[in-house]
Amino acid sequence: MSIDLILLLVGFTIACAYFNHKSGYKQGLIEGMESTLKLLEATGHITVEKNPTTGDAKIKKVEVVDVENKT
Repeated sequence: MSIDLILLLVGFTIACAYFNHKSGYKQGLIEGMESTLKLLEATGHITVEKNPTTGDAKIKKVEVVDVENKT
């Protein structure tokens, strides 16, 4: 094997690893945000209101009412 071919293969391997890491990081961020929002909605900390016409979603904090000290 010549040194040129080795350098080409090393460069290709580094480029593949870089772009694979970059796309995996973005996908991990998306999945992490989605799972965090689902968890917060399931535990009652937030509510998600979806607009059926535009497809947008609003995230609202759930108001906590203290029943014992209600005046």
